[in-house]
Amino acid sequence: MATLSELQEELAELKAARSRVLKAQSYGHGSRSLTRVSYSDLQREIKELERRIAMYDLDGAIGGSTPVFGGHRG
Repeated sequence: MATLSELQEELAELKAARSRVLKAQSYGHGSRSLTRVSYSDLQREIKELERRIAMYDLDGAIGGSTPVFGGHRG
């Protein structure tokens, strides 16, 4: 399992990549071209990392979740 600092570093890298995608999704020069990852893929990864980081603050619990035992709520 990744440490909190590793998750935070990865999140910062994803946010930087998202900024680059917003500025230029793809470009080419002569016969060469580059296409960056899709914005929606980055958003999904960012949300997942933010969720994992939040779990550290909650000692491993997912915020707002309620355990269900026996398949019944309430």
